[in-house]
Amino acid sequence: MARAHQLRNKFFNLSVILTIPLFIFLIVPIGFVIFTPFLIFRLILVYILAPVFRRDLRKVLTLNSSLFAAEDIYSPGSYSLMCGFLVEGDPSLEKFREEFTHKILNKKDPNTGALCYPEFQQNITHWFGYPFWRDLTKFNLSECIRELPENELNEFVGSNSDKVVSSWDCNSVEDKMQIVTAKPWTKDKPLWEIFFIRKYTNLEKLQVDNKADELSENKDSNNDKKFTLILIRVHHAFADGISAVMVFSQAMNVSLEEYTERYKARPAQNSQSRLVQFLKLLFLPLLMAYDVIYFLRKDDAGCKNPFRVSEKDFNNKQRNNILHTASSDPIDKALIKRIASHYKVSFSAVVFHAISSGIRSALIQKQGDKLPEKINVWLPLPVPNHPDKPRNWISLGLISLPMKNPDPVGRLLSIHRKLERLKNSTTLFSIFYLSKLHGIVPRWIGHELRKIKNSAGFISTLPGPSKTLSIGGFPVVKILFSASAIPGTTG
Repeated sequence: MARAHQLRNKFFNLSVILTIPLFIFLIVPIGFVIFTPFLIFRLILVYILAPVFRRDLRKVLTLNSSLFAAEDIYSPGSYSLMCGFLVEGDPSLEKFREEFTHKILNKKDPNTGALCYPEFQQNITHWFGYPFWRDLTKFNLSECIRELPENELNEFVGSNSDKVVSSWDCNSVEDKMQIVTAKPWTKDKPLWEIFFIRKYTNLEKLQVDNKADELSENKDSNNDKKFTLILIRVHHAFADGISAVMVFSQAMNVSLEEYTERYKARPAQNSQSRLVQFLKLLFLPLLMAYDVIYFLRKDDAGCKNPFRVSEKDFNNKQRNNILHTASSDPIDKALIKRIASHYKVSFSAVVFHAISSGIRSALIQKQGDKLPEKINVWLPLPVPNHPDKPRNWISLGLISLPMKNPDPVGRLLSIHRKLERLKNSTTLFSIFYLSKLHGIVPRWIGHELRKIKNSAGFISTLPGPSKTLSIGGFPVVKILFSASAIPGTTG
């Protein structure tokens, strides 16, 4: 069996190599012929027609951000991201608004005098199928940064009465975040908002890191303390997760230089000789062609998602708030590192194995031993030299998570090999530049291009801070994340 598997891999690699000339000399020229007219039209529209006929339009969205604007931005569940900070104390809403105005809204480029972040007072509109920023007719900061009362949250829930909020407790906060994340955006407001939720109870049930252990020592006194949940929501066309962290942290008095520099800094020079680096650069187009073909022909890319929900059914579920979330207790990083060291795998492989094992257990409970061989998931990953403005600067990688294999160690090693293969290939950079094609074509074409039918979902990771954070002097007890599911990709 092992020898047959090796022979199949060798034959597959040989077939990929033989396909490279076809890719370079046939597919690439055809793609160039198809997309060049759209690119020329886009340039004419942006630099000639828009300044004359649509003076209300500002900058066109970047090519990568256009991917997330191909759908109806103002429909329920549209590409939204949310981060929640549970802080100990009662921060002033007015003071927060003042800091936000000073450090974000009124911040100007010292060289040009222009606003650094005009997108915070704009929304997105389409013209001839291309997304543009447009100034809001009326901008009211108090509508964007405000308290979120329970009765308003219940309005988001709609007819699904089992999610009606009786109190904000630690057992249900993830579900409530998902409800707020999926609520529709409105055309008269920007594509970001911040909510303060003062009512938060049952802190003794919160199990997070050392800070929570300290707070849990005296449960009675914990219940007497005040805690505030701060929710930050953005549309993905506005910014990706890294950009949101970089920008919003300025207004929240959170020092994340060490974190953000990880993505802003250029990769360090490696120890390879200049000759080796030159040869790699020389053969980079061939390497990229090989990796793209390998990616497209490998069974991971061709496998259909057996759990895919149709776009019509998905929209109905979003509209009726019957999409559910699941979360686990925080996992000790030291434990993950010990497992990674013992099995000689990466930290990420252990995390992804834990997620895939949770999915596998849920499938077993639902359908017994009728498990698929594997399921595919996309991994949104940051690209070096990330801009420090509201932008999207990410790529995607596709890996398969083994499901049917009963051996947990075998599944872990399989995930590790796939992640290493992805990390050492040019696939991330190839997909990063290929995704720009969504911005070249109008939205009605981009809408079809962005439909991914072979994936059961996305696994998005964001490294947390190594030290305890505080927001405006108030210590952060817990950090939570939420994202709305994406039509056409979710199982």
